[in-house]
Amino acid sequence: MPNRYHLSNLALEDLSDIWDFGAKQWGLNKANSYATDINNMCDFIANNLGLGKKRNEIYDGLKSYMVGSHVLFYVEHDGDVYVSRILHKSMDSERHLFN
Repeated sequence: MPNRYHLSNLALEDLSDIWDFGAKQWGLNKANSYATDINNMCDFIANNLGLGKKRNEIYDGLKSYMVGSHVLFYVEHDGDVYVSRILHKSMDSERHLFN
């Protein structure tokens, strides 16, 4: 059975905000495509555990992975991936991870 990924409420809000911004800036097709890319990357990470950059300096067990202009922050637990935030690469991740 394939591993799964789960988006926290904050990650869902992040994805919604990313989609809204993309739709306003570049149109619905681009926004949908980019959101799909993010979801596909979450699925890829869940099925290829061990990927990502260890971010233990922020939180023990935290990992990050770039997708487009955004960074997925997640932990792996019991074979599943739990995405805590999806932040733009220019954002202060430590500030936003624990807000």
